[in-house]
Amino acid sequence: MSILAWIMTASLAGSLLSVLAAAGIAYAARPSWIPKLVSFAVGSLLAAAFLEILPHAFGEHDHHAAPIVNETVVTHQHAPLTPELQQHEVMAHPAEEAPSASSISLTLLAGILAFFIMEKLVIWRHCHHEQCEELEPHEHSHGHSHGRAGLMIIVGDTFHNFLDGALIAAAFMTDINVGIATSLAIIAHEVPQEVGDFIVLLHSGYSKMKALFFNALSSLAALVGALLAYWSLNTVTHLQPYLLALGASSMIYVAIADLIPGLHKRPQLKDTAQQVALILAGVAFIAIPHFLFPH
Repeated sequence: MSILAWIMTASLAGSLLSVLAAAGIAYAARPSWIPKLVSFAVGSLLAAAFLEILPHAFGEHDHHAAPIVNETVVTHQHAPLTPELQQHEVMAHPAEEAPSASSISLTLLAGILAFFIMEKLVIWRHCHHEQCEELEPHEHSHGHSHGRAGLMIIVGDTFHNFLDGALIAAAFMTDINVGIATSLAIIAHEVPQEVGDFIVLLHSGYSKMKALFFNALSSLAALVGALLAYWSLNTVTHLQPYLLALGASSMIYVAIADLIPGLHKRPQLKDTAQQVALILAGVAFIAIPHFLFPH
């Protein structure tokens, strides 16, 4: 089987298997469990953003060899270059530098602000101008708040799946065994995150079939990312940290701006203890495969 066939098969199988496994877990939950499982979704979203996505964006998991300067400087055997000419060659063909931490942080901040603006536009689209400020106390506004969370989860998950496909392609282009191991690790990491996403969609008012459809549609972004990485790996690799930061910003914004405020409506000590326990369970669900199957 060709490298391209391996990449396409692994991208499709990995994304669809993770979605189906997550849907199976979420389908088993009774409707009365969904509000409680929102706490679990908060933990899994924040853990995925801070343990998985942002470390990759900042380059913590990169293990590239030292950059090689222009091949002419190293391998030219017939006409050795003087130090001045070597310096000229290096300046003419500089090694690509990794994005700085400040640029990634700025992208993360811009992403959070962009999702705030997106949420405002959705509110404006779904309400009358004279009623917008009065909608908050009513159940009608509560439903729209959930709907916005679902929309932003789909957008953020699409970014994440796109980058997973790019990672799978890069791994298979290195070595088939590395590609297989990377694909299995990504599936192990994706299942708990997809569970959290699926729960958020159900809590947002999506039916089970609609949540499954949008999750499956979002998962196809992995194939797009894999194919783009296969044909233009350098371009995708250069953009990858910024896309990762945008994906993380959506998860952080949804968890903090849309889901956590709803948890504060149950301030009783028993409910608070349950929420904290479920948030920690969501964190553990991401953290355990993160440490068992590092990639």
